[in-house]
Amino acid sequence: MVFVMFLSADDVKALFTNKTSKRKWWLEENKHCTIHPKRGDSCKFIKAGGDGAYHGITDGKHTHTLSNFRDGENFNK
Repeated sequence: MVFVMFLSADDVKALFTNKTSKRKWWLEENKHCTIHPKRGDSCKFIKAGGDGAYHGITDGKHTHTLSNFRDGENFNK
């Protein structure tokens, strides 16, 4: 059995606050959610991958590798 440890809501908030693009984002429990102009709302669990990389997991599948955290919008919901 493989046990995956996702980041907590506080960890996700700390990771993305002031480091996201201008796209609106928020938390739903410990999921990082964004709105995309063409694809609509999307929420994913975040898992630390080491070496400053994080992985977005949606419906049990890897969907994003996140590593370029640049200054941007505040936590906004």
